[in-house]
Amino acid sequence: MNPMDPGDPFDPTGPPRPSAAPKILFLLVAVIVLAAVAAGALVLVASSDDSGDEEDAAEVSTEDQSDEPTETAERAEDDQDPVDKPDADADGVPDADDPDDDDDGVPDAEEPDEGEDGDEGEPGDDEEPGDEDPSPAPDLLRNDPRPAVDAWIDAAGDGAKAVEVVLYTDYGFADVRDPDRPNRILEFGWRDGAVQGPESAEPFPGTDLDAESFRMTRVDWDALPGLVAAAPERADLPRGEVTHVIVTSDLPFSNRFIFRIYVTAPNGSDYVVATIDGNPAPR
Repeated sequence: MNPMDPGDPFDPTGPPRPSAAPKILFLLVAVIVLAAVAAGALVLVASSDDSGDEEDAAEVSTEDQSDEPTETAERAEDDQDPVDKPDADADGVPDADDPDDDDDGVPDAEEPDEGEDGDEGEPGDDEEPGDEDPSPAPDLLRNDPRPAVDAWIDAAGDGAKAVEVVLYTDYGFADVRDPDRPNRILEFGWRDGAVQGPESAEPFPGTDLDAESFRMTRVDWDALPGLVAAAPERADLPRGEVTHVIVTSDLPFSNRFIFRIYVTAPNGSDYVVATIDGNPAPR
């Protein structure tokens, strides 16, 4: 070894060895700096989380504030008294929501709407707008036979001659001479307000068409309802009902043209006669 080498540990006379204190101090400073950096990073992370929480809280607060006016308006609407809604029975329940708005103990759905439930007859309850009582069915015997008769005259012509007319309450038939073929007849019907036919047909065997035909315009049709009303008493069947009427010739018994009015009762049936000018007559 070189005894002059200052790094020789075996040379007690050489210069002193460098101290390790600076290195230790450097290491301590480095550790402190690293700890400070780490602490700063933690502070930044925590600050970021707090900021996010504050933003979420602000959003929730904003939503709550935006909902509050709607809820307030709904509560105000619920608390408002229905002063503008009809309340016929003054029970505090508007008629539209009251199942018995006239307070008569009968549900509105089970009673007709006659204006007594506060709506003055306006459609309501189980009534649909536009609903009206249907027109009564025509009664050709008791009310007016003209709907059928006039329809046949329009179809056959004013001068057409009938051989026989049969009327029921709501339908009827007319046998009219065929103007184009005098030896035949045209069979018309009438039902539900409309003429049916005609159908060409042969007359009943032995019928004298010239002697037994009559103009429908000659008949006093307006007298028929009165004749029908009096027929049960005339037939001595006061509990009876008139079922039908035949307008025809009375041949071979007489030269008259007659109403033959048929009556049926629980204790029997019969017919009475009147001339086509509206006068009751013997059989």
